[in-house]
Amino acid sequence: MGNKIDKPHDHFFRATFSKVLVAKAFIEKFLPKEISTRLQLSTLQLENGSYVDDELSENITDLVYSCQWNGKQEVSIEISFLFEHKSWVPKYPHLQLFRYLLNAWEQQYQNSEDLVIIIPIIVYHGGRKWKYKPFKDYFPYEDEQLNQFIPKFEYLLTDLSNHSDEELNKIKLGFLGAALLLMKNNKNPNFIRNKTTELFIYAWKSTPSNLFETFVRIAVVYIANASPIEKEEIRKIANNLPLKLDDMVKTAYEQFVEEGILIGRIKGEKIGEKKKELLTVLQLIKTFPLMNDGDIAKIATTEKATVNKIRKEYPITDKKKYTLIIQTLLKAFPSFKNKELAILFEKTSVAIQKIRKAMPKEKPSNTKN
Repeated sequence: MGNKIDKPHDHFFRATFSKVLVAKAFIEKFLPKEISTRLQLSTLQLENGSYVDDELSENITDLVYSCQWNGKQEVSIEISFLFEHKSWVPKYPHLQLFRYLLNAWEQQYQNSEDLVIIIPIIVYHGGRKWKYKPFKDYFPYEDEQLNQFIPKFEYLLTDLSNHSDEELNKIKLGFLGAALLLMKNNKNPNFIRNKTTELFIYAWKSTPSNLFETFVRIAVVYIANASPIEKEEIRKIANNLPLKLDDMVKTAYEQFVEEGILIGRIKGEKIGEKKKELLTVLQLIKTFPLMNDGDIAKIATTEKATVNKIRKEYPITDKKKYTLIIQTLLKAFPSFKNKELAILFEKTSVAIQKIRKAMPKEKPSNTKN
């Protein structure tokens, strides 16, 4: 299958855990109660930033949230969701975590900010079991006098191999449960072939409709890029969905599966390269809002500057501006079909037609002979 996304696990993780509702559900399900109950989850907020440097980027991806902590005095802390790229357990996980924490505190110091406590949460989906042990246990001797010179800090680990499919399938927020099931079983072709239909139904029944819409988009791209099954098999999964699922699901499947492109290209008559490039970049920005311009440019086979320009001209992550963006697109490309824009903006063709009709007609210029 063409147009494979580099690091699909990384992008799926970002697209999943960048949703505040998903992050809250994860904290409530997997963090120790003595921690989760003291977090004011109503204040949980995704921050624009990362503490991962070039060396760490080979191993982990992070999403940083801020949150209020109830203690003797109310303070703001940070919660870092860290995704372990590798399918095996690192020999000394504390070393990369220590580097990560130092990066964070150095940034805060350079910005003249107070140092903030950080709770690192590692999400691991490899096949080999990850056995947690404190940092001092990695040293081949035990001495109370020497232990005081070993840094002491902890991390919270969620090893998906320690959680059965049945347990994950009972998580109240279907988006989270289904996403973790896909991450855990992405290399199992039998699971993808035989369980994905049930997985989508589970997510649909227990996820707010706006979030389910996002889940369908990112899940199909993830399956296509990270699972050992062919495109035709993905089509069969789509065809097995019950009819009662609404147009939101059908539209997503039409876009990513039946059309066979999976990154937002539109089925139908041949269109100009500029228009096709624009559609591809817009769909990638919408589906993976945290993906950087360089990665989008590689997938869309275009220039980074082009992606940056499209992102600024068509702020597709802001739903409040959809009507204006649609009008701008129609003005630049009158040949756009209503169905094409309906798929991209998750509207009906009728709604697109209304926007088209409401646009002011351009008056022909009066030129003198």
